[in-house]
Amino acid sequence: MSLENILHKIRLDAEGQAEALVAEGRAKATAVLARAKAEAEAEAKNHLVRANSEAEEHQARQSTMARLEARKSILATKQGMISRAFTLALEEVRALPIAAARELLRPLVLAAVTEGNEVIVCAKEDKDIWSAEFVRELNATLKAQGLEGTLTLATEHRQTGGGFFLVGPYIEINATYPARLQAMRGDLEPAVAQILFK
Repeated sequence: MSLENILHKIRLDAEGQAEALVAEGRAKATAVLARAKAEAEAEAKNHLVRANSEAEEHQARQSTMARLEARKSILATKQGMISRAFTLALEEVRALPIAAARELLRPLVLAAVTEGNEVIVCAKEDKDIWSAEFVRELNATLKAQGLEGTLTLATEHRQTGGGFFLVGPYIEINATYPARLQAMRGDLEPAVAQILFK
C-alpha cells in the first residue's frame, strides 16, 4: 500500500469520524434544544396557569370587596332612613296640640314622681302645655294615689326638645322626648325597619 493510499484512507477515516462527530453533535444539540424548548414551554404554561389563577383570585377579591362596599352603603342608607324616621316622629310629637301633649305627658309625669313634691322643668316654648291648671290636675291625681301632690313648675326653663325634667331633692329624671325616644330606640328599630323595608 502506497503512502498516498494510506493518507487517503486516513483522510477518509478522519472525514468519516468527523462527520460522525458532527452528526452526533447535531443530534445532541437537537436533543438539548428540544429539551430546553419543552422545559421553556412547560415553564411558560406554569406561569400562565399561575397568572390566570392569580387573576381569578384578584377578581374574586375585588368582587367580594365590591359586594361588601355595596352592603355597607345599603346599610348606611337604611340606618339614615331609620334615623330620619325617628327624627320625624320626634317632630310630630313636638307638634301635638296642647290637649294631646298633656295626654302624652300625664302618664310620664305620674310614673316619674316618687314623692309628689318634685319640680317640673320644661322648655320655654312648652309653657302653655304646663299650665297651672294642668299641674293642679297632676297634683290631684297624686294625692288620690297617696302621694304628697305638691308638684311645682320651675321658674327657670331648659332646652328639652319636648317633655320635661323632674327634679327632686335627691334625683333628677330626664323625661324629655329625645331622651325617652333614645331609650326606646333599640326596641323600636326592628319594627321601624320592617315597616320601612318590607
